[in-house]
Amino acid sequence: MKKVLGTIGWLFMVWSLIALGCTEPGGNTGVAPDSGESDADADTDTDADADTDTDADADTDTDADADTDTDADADTDTDADADTDTDADADTDTDADADTDTDADADTDTDTDADTDTDADADTDTDADADTDSDTDTDGDTDSDTDADTDSDTDGDTDTDTDTDTDTDTDTDTDTDTDTDTDADIQGPCDIYEAGGFPCAAAYGMTRRIKGSYTGPLYQVRSNSSTQNTGNGGELHDIPQTADGFADADAVDAACGGTTCTVAKLYDQSGFGNDIIVGTGGNTAGGDRAALDDWETVINSNSAQLTVGGHRVYSLYMDEYQGYRSPKGSGAGPGMPVGNQPQGIYMLADGTNAGWHCCWDFGNVTSTPADGWHFMDTLFFGTAFWGSGAGDGPWFGNDMEAGVWMGGSAPNEPGWGGLDNPGPPNPNNPSLGVPFAIGFTKTSTSAYALRMANLTAANSLTNAYEGPLPQGKTLDHQGAVVLGVGGDNSNNSYGTFFEGAIVQGYPTDDVENAVMQNVKAAGYGQ
Repeated sequence: MKKVLGTIGWLFMVWSLIALGCTEPGGNTGVAPDSGESDADADTDTDADADTDTDADADTDTDADADTDTDADADTDTDADADTDTDADADTDTDADADTDTDADADTDTDTDADTDTDADADTDTDADADTDSDTDTDGDTDSDTDADTDSDTDGDTDTDTDTDTDTDTDTDTDTDTDTDTDADIQGPCDIYEAGGFPCAAAYGMTRRIKGSYTGPLYQVRSNSSTQNTGNGGELHDIPQTADGFADADAVDAACGGTTCTVAKLYDQSGFGNDIIVGTGGNTAGGDRAALDDWETVINSNSAQLTVGGHRVYSLYMDEYQGYRSPKGSGAGPGMPVGNQPQGIYMLADGTNAGWHCCWDFGNVTSTPADGWHFMDTLFFGTAFWGSGAGDGPWFGNDMEAGVWMGGSAPNEPGWGGLDNPGPPNPNNPSLGVPFAIGFTKTSTSAYALRMANLTAANSLTNAYEGPLPQGKTLDHQGAVVLGVGGDNSNNSYGTFFEGAIVQGYPTDDVENAVMQNVKAAGYGQ
């Protein structure tokens, strides 16, 4: 535009000079004589392509449009892309990864030991009483990362950003773990008895641990056995408990390996070591096979399997002629009540598999059954020839030898169970033909008691009887243990044993109620 204006101005000046020449006095329109003057076409001027030039007559002058002017492209100008300009992506710009950016591990980031981490007491395990622990740990990780972002944009900007981020992450993780360890946090009936002042003297569990501190195997099986094994041959295998205290049925299956497998031993969990093994022969008056050694119980049958607390387990599903006892001639076991010392017993059994002969017992007897009759103090379950309860049975009673009492202390009292003169039924002693029947008995020098319940349906125990000992009976505990047969090895009955214990002292009703609730909470049949 400036070039166009300059050209128009030059033409106008030429036109003006011509016009002046035409009107000059004398009408002279010719060429002026050669002299030192300024002619109309500027001897010396700044033309489009040269600011200073010399014309033909070498006159030097200043033309109308200035000897020194601003040419078309401006001697000092702002060029098209601006000598001082803002380039396409700005001298101060946001480069490819941003002058203020998030570096590889993030200005606020998660450090390498993870915001959710495993603390010292093992986040993945909680004990069975469901401890909730809130572990707050400040790991104080300071990580300086220099990612030195260097980017050269189109106008040559080079920016290096050094991001130093210090993060102290306070990881607070609350974990509710299930302890997969064996510890005293998993309470059983023996813990409840002991807390009440009545420690277990002998305790057995085919299905689970019943004393929290016990860490050993629950029982022992004999593979390559037979249905009439009296305690010989085969291979012996201890069956451990799982981490949460249940018998390991998978270990049973692996040990038995498809062979006939029998229970060779029940381990005592009390800490006194009163383990029991297959019973030995007793008095011939106890039945056809009473004088012969008992048989071990087959474990790997469908009838023996059940579920407890979501665990597949095996029971001791006993047939007639099968029974367990302290080793023959071992005498009174450590910790067992002897003489006139008081005693308590509890047992969980299957009321749908209960016999009607003599005598399916669990309790305190002699270790020498062939020597004749001795005082015994056991918890009986079944239908006996002597005392009886309501309905058709089975019932829990107390077998004190030469009779089974479902209550009463004298002939003709409800539940009286003398050998030769049974009394009327005890209406307070219920029939318990149910899958999980729990019973209690306890004795002292002056009294005995019977309590029981349908474990699944009841929330408390039924008091069937508490009063004087049967006439003619005096405590004289022998201190050995029996399960499934009578004191004289009367082995004609049958039943299913899940768990039970013999305890020192005469437990209170409150303690027994708490034991019942503990067994119920184990989840039998669930």
